[in-house]
Amino acid sequence: QSIDTSFDMGFNTARVMATSLSASYLSIEDTRGIKTTKYHLPLSYTIESSENQNKKITFLLPIGLTDAEGAKAYDLGLGVSVGLPVTENWVLTPTILYGVTGSTDMGSLGQVMSGSLVSSYKIEMSSGTIGIGNMIGYSQTVKLYSGDYAYDPGIKNLVFKNGLSYGFDLEGIAKGANLNLFAVNTQYTGTDLYMDNYNEFGFSFGLTKTTKSTPDSKIAQIASDLRLGVTYLASNKSDGFKVNLGYKF
Repeated sequence: QSIDTSFDMGFNTARVMATSLSASYLSIEDTRGIKTTKYHLPLSYTIESSENQNKKITFLLPIGLTDAEGAKAYDLGLGVSVGLPVTENWVLTPTILYGVTGSTDMGSLGQVMSGSLVSSYKIEMSSGTIGIGNMIGYSQTVKLYSGDYAYDPGIKNLVFKNGLSYGFDLEGIAKGANLNLFAVNTQYTGTDLYMDNYNEFGFSFGLTKTTKSTPDSKIAQIASDLRLGVTYLASNKSDGFKVNLGYKF
């Protein structure tokens, strides 16, 4: 979850900006028939430059609940992400994130630190916009102390996440409507994990700056980047789907 959050800060396939309220539902089933569901609320607060909206700093507070066959685990993150525009179409985004997760059902508690750098480049075309996202990240567990007891599972991973997206307007359907298609691959190296390589394919549909006339003839904005996204996740050990909803203030 920390890696996905970091990647989304620099290359958001759903095109939902950090200054938004969003939530997602993820369901995965592995080859053993074990089903896991996750509910995620990536809370954040962003300060943007008045000169360039790509130049910004975002404070992160992602919250999550995971249910694995009835056993529940809770996680909370705290981090910061900085958008650094190199050119008009190229932005670098470093992110540092700390996370803690615990479960009384599983009798477990742990914490993790991660750092990443995302490169996002967009190519404007007459028919739409192509997005290229590349991330290198490092994640490791942190020793947990409780009285005279200390525990660290020693998980350390170098992560590579790369994605392509294509967004275009749907003016023929509705004013301000747009569609974004994307494909993302994630590869973990280092400590062996149950699932160390997986692909995601999906789309998101949105309405941007939709307005309507009020009874007193004033124009009121009723939506600013309201999006619904669906993602299919596939690997050699599990598959699943994710649904996310985002609304920009």
